[in-house]
Amino acid sequence: MKTRLAIVVAALLACLAVGASTASAAVSIPSFAVTLSGAQAGSNPDLAVAAKFSTSSGDAVKDALISLAPGAMVNPSAATVCQASNFQAGTCPSSSQIGDGTLAVTELSLGAFQFPVGLYLIQPQGSEFARIGLIARFAGSPMVRVSAPVTFSGGPNAGLDIYLNGIPNQIGGTPARTDAISLRLFGTANGNAFTRLPTSCGPAQTLFAIDSYQVAPTAATAASSFTPVGCGSLSYQPQIALGASVDPGDNGVGFRASFTQAPGEAATSSIVLFLPSGLVPVSY
Repeated sequence: MKTRLAIVVAALLACLAVGASTASAAVSIPSFAVTLSGAQAGSNPDLAVAAKFSTSSGDAVKDALISLAPGAMVNPSAATVCQASNFQAGTCPSSSQIGDGTLAVTELSLGAFQFPVGLYLIQPQGSEFARIGLIARFAGSPMVRVSAPVTFSGGPNAGLDIYLNGIPNQIGGTPARTDAISLRLFGTANGNAFTRLPTSCGPAQTLFAIDSYQVAPTAATAASSFTPVGCGSLSYQPQIALGASVDPGDNGVGFRASFTQAPGEAATSSIVLFLPSGLVPVSY
C-alpha cells in the first residue's frame, strides 16, 4: 500500500495553499481507527473513522483527507441534497443527513469542548462525485461548518477521497485547535443504502492524512485496515447485451455491448469482447 499512501499524501499536498512556512510547529496523528457495524462484503454497514491529533507550539489541524479503502463506496443519490443556503444557515433537512460524529476542540482561553456533528449530502461542484457538509453544533447552534468534496483518486488502487478543507482554528473569534474527530457514515440514509463495502475479502486499508496551519506543506499520515468476509455468499448475475446493425451508407457494421450488475454483487475483474473473425475496425 506504499503507492496508495504516496497518492494520498500527494493529493493532500496538491490541495494546499502555495507557499511554505518557516515555522517549526507541526501536528501528528497518535491514533486512527476505522470501525464497521458489519463486515459482510458488499453490504451497507455504518462506517466510522476516528482520529486523535497532537500539536505543538500553538499549531492546529487545517485540512484532513480520508481515503476510503479501494472498493468502499458511497451512494450520492441515497439522500436529498441540502442546498447551499440551508447548509450555511445550519438548517439542512433530515432527509439529507448521511452521518454524524463528534469534534473535540480546545478553545485556548476557554477550555475543551465536545461538539456533536451532523454530516449532510450537499451540492457537488464541477466534476465531484459528491460533496459532504459537516456541521458542528454547540448548545443547538451551528458553530463550525466544513465542506468536503468527495472525488475518485487515481492509480491502480483507486478509491474515494473525502477532503475536509479548512478546519477552523478559531471559534467565535477565539483561537482554537481540533484535538480529535470522529465521523460515522450511515449504512442507510433517507431509507436508501448509502455505504457499500468492497466485494473482495482481502485486507482493505483506509488512509488518513492531515496538514497544519503553520506547516501546511507537511502531511502527517496514518492507516487502519478491516477485512470484509463472506465473499463466497455474494451473488454474481451480470447482465450482458450485444447488438449489431449494418450501416446503410456503406459496408460497415456497428457493434454495441453493455454490461450491468447490481451494486451488492461480486465485482468483475475483467471484460473481454471478441469480434467475429474477418471483421476489422476502420478509422475515418
